[in-house]
Amino acid sequence: MDPGSISTNSFDGYKKEAANLSHIEEFGLLTALWRALDSQAPNPILGDPYAQETFDRCRVDQEQTLFSSAEDQRWVRFTCNRSKTVDKWCQQFLDLHSNEKVQVLHLCCGLDARSLRMQWGENVRWVDIDLPSVVNLRKRLAESFHHDRWLVQRYKAEKLFRGVVDYFGTGQFAFDTLGTLVRKYEPDILRKSPLEIRWVIDDMHAVEKFHPKLRMRSRVRWQEYLGNELPMGQNLPPFFGRWTTALMSVRSHTAFKSCLQVALFDFGDRALSVNSSVSAASSQQEEVESSLETSSSHRSEHDGRTDPE
Repeated sequence: MDPGSISTNSFDGYKKEAANLSHIEEFGLLTALWRALDSQAPNPILGDPYAQETFDRCRVDQEQTLFSSAEDQRWVRFTCNRSKTVDKWCQQFLDLHSNEKVQVLHLCCGLDARSLRMQWGENVRWVDIDLPSVVNLRKRLAESFHHDRWLVQRYKAEKLFRGVVDYFGTGQFAFDTLGTLVRKYEPDILRKSPLEIRWVIDDMHAVEKFHPKLRMRSRVRWQEYLGNELPMGQNLPPFFGRWTTALMSVRSHTAFKSCLQVALFDFGDRALSVNSSVSAASSQQEEVESSLETSSSHRSEHDGRTDPE
């Protein structure tokens, strides 16, 4: 069977899909499994009601290297907290524009059922985009980019951002990124795959340089949405191995903090409103600081005077 092809078989009285996917597509199936495991928890983080059904209908060999540590709850918490963050941003956008025509592009959608988790009306046109074999599998279970490296090179990512901004004019981007440490110190989970990451980013403001209309509204690092309730980074997934991850979390390495991020960007009119808010906040801050300096100066003059007897 050629890579990326799909075959069907019948098991346990119903049809399952046997997928021979590329390495990037395997990661999509792995994250679907993590969402399914979360859905079984007594107090799920994401609580995706569609994840388990999706994975149950897909016949895969869970002895494969990518799935060998799939039930590690740290990966489950990481994946579902990340998805929950993007879900929140997406729902806020849909609610804010409930009386307008809205176009949603879910790029690299994988087997994610975000479109089903969101509440949206007839004003919304939702398009899930991924590689042809993934889209084919999605159709069997419940215009693609040219090949599987479309978003691992910086110039292609930049071209995508510019194209969307120029075409739609105003809107938002919600996306996650990998940092320089991920490329420099190949994580264990990537070591099991020949997948090569070429575009990494630590400073999210660098994305603003892709287009003059782009402005960052919010950014959440992986430690922030996972919490720091456990010492030595025990709550973090062992992205660089158990001990290296723990050591980096203790030292609070800047690049380590930024190696996995989720960001929300505005463009067009929304970006202008963000700039206005930032400018207004800056002006208010300057007025407060000026007032404090004046008060401090007056206190100093008073302290230096000799009261008449």
